[in-house]
Amino acid sequence: IGQDGIILEITEPIVACANLCKLQFINRESSSPKERIQKCTEFIDFLNQKDGLRGWYAKVVDLGKDDGFICVGDEVKLM
Repeated sequence: IGQDGIILEITEPIVACANLCKLQFINRESSSPKERIQKCTEFIDFLNQKDGLRGWYAKVVDLGKDDGFICVGDEVKLM
């Protein structure tokens, strides 16, 4: 990635969890507890439909030269 030659390994997709149910559009005060649970379940089910919809975990395999940095807009190459 980028000019520094950082190498990342994509390890696994991020799986949606119940912590997302704390978001305001799901956990509205005007909603009943039953409605909140239903909205939360539907939201998590939607996010878990496709691998990686929430993102991916990655680990750094090589920092490249000068303990490089990853910046928005850096070129990414599949190895």
